[in-house]
Amino acid sequence: MISFSINTNPRQRISLLLLCIFCALSFSIGVYGRSNDVVRQNDLIQRPLTNNEDTTINGSPQKLIQPEDTKILPAMISALDVLQGDYFATWQGIYPTGIDWTSAVIGTYVAGALTTITKSFSKLSSLKTNENIINKYFTEVIGFYFGQDAFSLRQQAYDDMLWVVLGWLDTVKFIDLHSELHYSNDSQPEWYGQQYKPAFAHRARLFWELASQGWDTTLCGGGMIWSPYLTPYKNTITNELYIAASISMYLYFPGDDNQSPFIHSSSTYPPRDPKYLQAAIDAYKWMNG
Repeated sequence: MISFSINTNPRQRISLLLLCIFCALSFSIGVYGRSNDVVRQNDLIQRPLTNNEDTTINGSPQKLIQPEDTKILPAMISALDVLQGDYFATWQGIYPTGIDWTSAVIGTYVAGALTTITKSFSKLSSLKTNENIINKYFTEVIGFYFGQDAFSLRQQAYDDMLWVVLGWLDTVKFIDLHSELHYSNDSQPEWYGQQYKPAFAHRARLFWELASQGWDTTLCGGGMIWSPYLTPYKNTITNELYIAASISMYLYFPGDDNQSPFIHSSSTYPPRDPKYLQAAIDAYKWMNG
C-alpha cells in the first residue's frame, strides 16, 4: 500500500474539506439529473413504436423512429467478416485463440448476425449476393458445430453449458426465420439448412439437461450452482443464463427424438414442454425473491 501525508494548517484543512463537500454535492446533483435523462431515454427505447397510430409517452407525442444511418448494416457485415476471417479456422471448425465457453458465446453472435442479414435482404445489393453472404457464414456455423469440443464442455461449469444451449437455439431460430422469409413458397424447395436443425436442437437439449442439474434447493432455497466441481457458489450470471436458456427451450426448441448419448425412458422430447417454462419461472422467482 502506498501512503503519504500532507502537512497543512487547520485553515487549509477546512478549505480542503469544504472543497470536497462541494465536489461531492455537485457530482450527486449531476448524476441525479443525468439519471433522469437516461431513464426517459430508456423509456423510449424500451417501448418501440410499431404502427402509425398517435402514441404518447409521459404525455409527450411520439413518432415512429426512422432509420437514418445506412452504414450500420454494412459495418455489421464488415465486423462479421473480420471476426470470422481473422479468428475462425474454417478447416478446423474452431476459434483457435478462444476457449470453449468464449467460442460458444461467439456462436450466439454469428447466429444473431445471420438473423439480422436475412431480415435485411431488401437493403443489400442483390438476391445472389444476399444468399452468398448467408451461405458463407452459415457453412462456418456448420463447421463450428463439428469443431466444438462438446465432450470437454460437458465437464465444465454450468454457465459454460448454458452458452451452448443459447448458441444452438439461436441458430435454430435463424434457420426457421430464413426458411420462412425466403423459402416458404411452395414452388421452391426447402432450404438446405433445415437438415441441420435436428443436430443443433439435440445439442441444445443435451446441454440444457446437463446444466439443469445445477439447480439446487438445499442452499438458499434454490438457484443455480456455478460449478459442480467446486464449493457451492451461486452467482447472478449463471442464473440469468439459466432463465434465458430455459425460456428459449420452451419457445424455440423444435423437439428431439435422439436419445444419445444417454438412454432415458422417454424416446422423444417434444417442443413446448412445460418443464422448460416452469424452470424459467422458478429461477426468475428465486432471483427476485
